[in-house]
Amino acid sequence: MQTNRISDIEALRGFAVFYVICLHIPAFIFIMPEYFRHGWSGVDLFFVISGFVVTRAFRRDADKLNGSAKVLGRFYLKRAFRILPALVACVLFWIWGWAFFNKSGAFGHYTGAEVLRQVQAIFLFYANYVKGFYLYEIHIFPIWSLNVEEHFYFLFPLLAFFVKNPRVRVGILAAVVIGIAAIYRPLTTNRLWTYLSYASDMRFDQLAAGVILAEVSMAKHDKLRAWFDRLKRPNFHRMGSVFAYALALSIWTMPWLFRNDQMAGLKLGMIISMVLSVAVVFLASGNLDLFSLRNRVLERVLNYFGARSYGLYLFHMPAYWVANEIIQRSPLLQGWNVQLYGTLKDAVYYSIVLLVLVEVVYQLVEKPFLRLSARLTGAQLAPESPVSTNAPKRSA
Repeated sequence: MQTNRISDIEALRGFAVFYVICLHIPAFIFIMPEYFRHGWSGVDLFFVISGFVVTRAFRRDADKLNGSAKVLGRFYLKRAFRILPALVACVLFWIWGWAFFNKSGAFGHYTGAEVLRQVQAIFLFYANYVKGFYLYEIHIFPIWSLNVEEHFYFLFPLLAFFVKNPRVRVGILAAVVIGIAAIYRPLTTNRLWTYLSYASDMRFDQLAAGVILAEVSMAKHDKLRAWFDRLKRPNFHRMGSVFAYALALSIWTMPWLFRNDQMAGLKLGMIISMVLSVAVVFLASGNLDLFSLRNRVLERVLNYFGARSYGLYLFHMPAYWVANEIIQRSPLLQGWNVQLYGTLKDAVYYSIVLLVLVEVVYQLVEKPFLRLSARLTGAQLAPESPVSTNAPKRSA
């Protein structure tokens, strides 16, 4: 568990999940300009952030335990407590909706056996390959990216533990990045586009890039700190904020360039997205409040959404199904478009449903299990929303 959070990294988490929501939810799609409707790159940004943050946490634990094998058990335990509780809540919520709250059919028309098949794929972490090979429907489809992460994080701690030399680790990871991004994915022609999108062997490069960034930043801490210190000066800080926002915006809008050529987007677009994501995560790692502009209110808002980004990602589709079902059942909302297509009114209504659902899950599921994880592993919980801009900067 992190001892502290980086405010700018939290902001990026929030941006990434917003890009994905704008890609999936019609209420947002149809009120957005065309440039902002193709934000699949939000997942790429998530992967780079994840590789960066998880690596730094693992390295800190490894240093505290003096390289003991206990670091592996500690890592897997913390990972389970972070991922599984909200995932279980999401799946149970979907099953409840499918069984008891499904007049609109938003929760899917499945037999019990089909539901059990999906649940099995989700909890045995092969749902992304089900989607990749287009075998059958996974109704909570954003879960595919969790499968990719868990496949990666099953292997990564073993590499980090057994390969002690950081240069060798970086070399191995660099080979993974180059091999997948520049050779394997571009030269793969005999697969469905869904396989290139969802298969772990096609997506490890982005997570590995985040790991490399973490390894380099920790090895070169003093030199990078001196560089980041220059950015604290007011004029440099303003330029840094403009550049950071420009990078974040370019990640969101870049997929528009490939809107008419899906395969090019999967092959070339994901390389561009990864490079942009590494650049913006590098800037964010300096913890300079580039996104909050040193404004306490804005920082609180960004940290709020960043802290809940996992719940927002998991529940953004279930919230859409609930919103549709409420419209079907409520006399007060009769006449609204049941599919929530593209008005500001629809977007506001959906956002309220989503935020209420996510807050309930965050308070009743995520936070209690994070506290339990902290007690079991001896880690410290991060502050909810660090806002001081003058205090010494927080570590990742």
